[in-house]
Amino acid sequence: MSKPHGSDRVAIVTGAGGAIGGTMLRALAEDGIQPVGLDVNADLLKGLEAELGNQRFLGLAIDVADAEACRHAVETVLAKFGRIDVLVNCAGLFGEMSPGKPFPRFWERNLENWRAVQAVNSHGAFYMAYYAVPVMLEQRSGRVINVSTSFETMQAPGLAAYGPSKAAMETSAAIWAKELKGTGVTVNVVLPGGPTATAFLPPGYPTEGLLAPAIMGPPTQWLASDAAADMTGRRLIARQWDPALPPAEAAQRCSASAGWVEKE
Repeated sequence: MSKPHGSDRVAIVTGAGGAIGGTMLRALAEDGIQPVGLDVNADLLKGLEAELGNQRFLGLAIDVADAEACRHAVETVLAKFGRIDVLVNCAGLFGEMSPGKPFPRFWERNLENWRAVQAVNSHGAFYMAYYAVPVMLEQRSGRVINVSTSFETMQAPGLAAYGPSKAAMETSAAIWAKELKGTGVTVNVVLPGGPTATAFLPPGYPTEGLLAPAIMGPPTQWLASDAAADMTGRRLIARQWDPALPPAEAAQRCSASAGWVEKE
């Protein structure tokens, strides 16, 4: 099956109603790719539909923690558009936050909240890839992009739910990339590279110096492009993307292997 171009391509973005997910979805739409947004919040999807137009945007209100909902979403997209070219796993939960109080330590956490964070951030990414990647394999082309976080955040005290969930997502990306090598389907990780202006920030968090979600756009567009067909198993730090460089060079300079590389 030949690769389509521009508006013939289809991208699914989970967590599309959020600041980062919405940025990534808009960036792909700007490149002429058919945008499909998934979010648990139907009102946020309606906002995207109003912005992008109902002839341009498909929104599906689902909870990615539900494997059957993910399967149904993939089948719905496939039935409507006939293909899936890009999957961005951005849906996420942060965990417990109380204004004026420190984050709970791991033994003090609410277990249901801990399970919910793992179910969305890690399990949800797996479910979506589980159902979407076979479609890409049949096409002999596809892009999976997992939205990760910095290693410091993964290991920060008080983030015993969020940190491990993102570590699992990134390790999954490294494994998927190896298992998909040579198939035409790539798997990479993108992260902002520091505290970003999103709803994840706890109440009262200083706003000075926060990264803008917009920095996630250029690396997302690059990874979804035909020019990035040979890049897989990498983590791109959006803050380090240099727009003055050609995209291929900018991608190389802001990337390293996904997961952890042991030091000699």
